[in-house]
Amino acid sequence: MRPDISYLYEKFDYFNRLCYQGLLIRPLIKLNRRTRSLGLTRIEYNRLTKRKKVWIEISTYFDLPEKEYIDTLVHEMIHYYIATNDIRDTSVHGKVFKSEVERIKRNYNIDISLKFNDPQMLESASSPVVRYFCVSKDKAGNRFITVVAKTQIFNIWNQTGNSPMECEWFVGTHRVFHHYPRCSTYKLYKINKEMLEDLLKNSYRLIRENNIIRVARRK
Repeated sequence: MRPDISYLYEKFDYFNRLCYQGLLIRPLIKLNRRTRSLGLTRIEYNRLTKRKKVWIEISTYFDLPEKEYIDTLVHEMIHYYIATNDIRDTSVHGKVFKSEVERIKRNYNIDISLKFNDPQMLESASSPVVRYFCVSKDKAGNRFITVVAKTQIFNIWNQTGNSPMECEWFVGTHRVFHHYPRCSTYKLYKINKEMLEDLLKNSYRLIRENNIIRVARRK
């Protein structure tokens, strides 16, 4: 799943009542597309007003089981609790944070990990997806990938016709697609030779005949 804002607010309210007797003020919750962490609690200080702004961000880059997002939200709620109550801790995941983790785990059976930010764990949890993509090569031999939204494939294919690069189109499945956004315009993302070769093992070359795009016959 990939949670939306309304879902996250609903779960924040629920776990606020369950774990903090509803005492936490509802924060601003934002979505992002970070690949190195599922959750993030941000703090901004205004030196003039001496006021502090705290909000929570949740990444929807990965398609993960609901449990991962629940645990991540509660994880960030602990950071939020510490920050908004001006509690001093020994480190980001210090004694106070770990004490809260143990309290919530013991009383409410919520298993909160300190290692949600492991990108290898996130990648392995995400299954391969089918994507259309263009591989471009410049004169120096550098390769670039453009992962394309299906509804934009004709539009971007037309854009590549004006490119000085060599362009080939493919459709395939691979976990690497989780690292690239689906583009609505011709944007280039560099990819190394080894990763590209691995990607093309599970891909089929596409050809276009007027307004028809089909898989090319393999030789």
